[in-house]
Amino acid sequence: MALLRSSIKGARFLPYSITWPRSSARVAAACVNPRPGFSSFPVCSIAMEVGTCKDSLSKCLWNRSRKQAMFALYHPFVVALAAGTLKIEAFRHYIAQDAFFLQAFAKAYGLAFQNADDDHAKLSISKLQRDVYEELQLHASVAEAWGVNVTEESNPDAATEMYTNFLLTTAASLTKDVGSATLLEKRKQAAFTIGAMVPCMRLYAFLGHVIAKNVITNDIHFLYQGWVDTYSSENFEASASQIEQLLDNLALSLSDADIKNLERLYFQALAFEVEFFSARPHLQSTYIPFIKKQESCDYHYLFISDFDSTCSIADSCPALAEVSITTAIEKEQEHRGEPSQLHVFSSKLRKQWELLEKSYASDCNNLLEKIIPTKAGGPCQPYDCGGLRVALESLSQFEVQANLKVVQAGVLRGLDIEEVENAGSHMALQGGCGDLLKRLLVDSNVELHVISVCWSKTFVQSSLLNGGIPFINVVANELEFVGGLSTGDIVQVVETPLDKEKMFDAILESTKKSRTKQVKTIFIGDSVTDLLCLLKADIGIVVGSSSTLRRVTDAFGIKLIPLYRSVLECEIALSKNLQGVTLSGGVLFTATDWYEIHAFLLGPP
Repeated sequence: MALLRSSIKGARFLPYSITWPRSSARVAAACVNPRPGFSSFPVCSIAMEVGTCKDSLSKCLWNRSRKQAMFALYHPFVVALAAGTLKIEAFRHYIAQDAFFLQAFAKAYGLAFQNADDDHAKLSISKLQRDVYEELQLHASVAEAWGVNVTEESNPDAATEMYTNFLLTTAASLTKDVGSATLLEKRKQAAFTIGAMVPCMRLYAFLGHVIAKNVITNDIHFLYQGWVDTYSSENFEASASQIEQLLDNLALSLSDADIKNLERLYFQALAFEVEFFSARPHLQSTYIPFIKKQESCDYHYLFISDFDSTCSIADSCPALAEVSITTAIEKEQEHRGEPSQLHVFSSKLRKQWELLEKSYASDCNNLLEKIIPTKAGGPCQPYDCGGLRVALESLSQFEVQANLKVVQAGVLRGLDIEEVENAGSHMALQGGCGDLLKRLLVDSNVELHVISVCWSKTFVQSSLLNGGIPFINVVANELEFVGGLSTGDIVQVVETPLDKEKMFDAILESTKKSRTKQVKTIFIGDSVTDLLCLLKADIGIVVGSSSTLRRVTDAFGIKLIPLYRSVLECEIALSKNLQGVTLSGGVLFTATDWYEIHAFLLGPP
């Protein structure tokens, strides 16, 4: 069993503790790209999305925009601004171009107002348009303070012109025929216009919020505090929420085909936002994207990841348990009408899994109470490497015994290897994981490995293969198969945190021998089993929100630093010609998801 991969919250390997992601696979297969140049955004029909997203349309669209939102947040221009190291000339250029954009934004609101068909929508649009005029006044005062005369010193550059033309073309589609247009046509056009405007508002609210949480002002006069204050304010969040609500209301009468067109406009607008940042002159070197920026250095990167609930959307144990029970039920159906013990086997098997789960959760919680210090000082206390290792040695012994119980119970006996492969192929990967791994695979300067305590290497490989990642070294346990059927035994390779550390060391040593460049290690994990590897790596990144992991890190003085804050610290250090953040022992980074890791390491394609 994998140590606390699910943080002991509910069933850990009970068959009904996860939902099989077959519908997700169908949705993914139904996605199409909106147009050349905007391939990062899948556009699916609303019929597909309704079944997979329980939120409002605007929230669903934003949730599906996570990759581009992270590309914007980790854009070198935005990072330099957030770190306070952005050159003044670059900010002046940005302010001037943003003023041109806001003028078009205000005009688009006016066109949307003409097409809105009810007083409530018109009232909302008027309020939002006034907010833009207020923002333009703020820009004028900021521009004056920075010595920028928008009308005299600047013209819209190519990126600004493309974005504003897209916005105004979308908003003005019905202008010539507005008198003869039906109410439904006008309402649809208003929805399209607002749909093309929402991404700007939501993205800037997102950027402002994240930057405000991570901004570092202790040792410098932060030049761009006013910008951060504006877009992290409650007033701006209220405006972003208001335009999203307006979009949701306007879209209620749209057909599936119209929703699809609206989605396309939304994602195009968000792509224009990222391009808007890319068009700004940086006038300086930056720390990110990390691997791209280090290409000139003499480094080879060893990228290693955990699998269960790190790469995959769920733990593999429930899926393998489901295979065993499904196999038993199929055998019962084959012998229906015959006197056989098979008729009661599946129900007994299910109860065995339930008992194993209950026993594992109870015993593991009891063990944690014994080995974790009750008076932990939290991350402010000194890193206790020795104490952590002693605790993990006890947990490792527990894991070995837990796996032995599974083998002795015989619950994994009689599984067809093809069924295991099929179960693995239905285990979807976390959002953004597959995209990053595929990009890393084609980078000759990066070597990829997965180290997993999963019971079946076949399962892991099938999941990765289905995600479009066929060529990656997987180190994991395997079910013992004879004649294509499992015997119930597990060929043990990686069962514990100590085993993972040994495999990490072996891979690193082998890589060093085969490479002439200096090897830098990156490890991605989500649980206590990953701690030793995370701490040993040059960059250890924790994904997910395991409460047990945080309980352990607090107990032994391990510091968890948000990845974005560390990037800002490195950016500041770079501006001072320093080497960057020097990590002492017991420091790890936290990322919200794979999209953030992707943006940090590689940035947009």
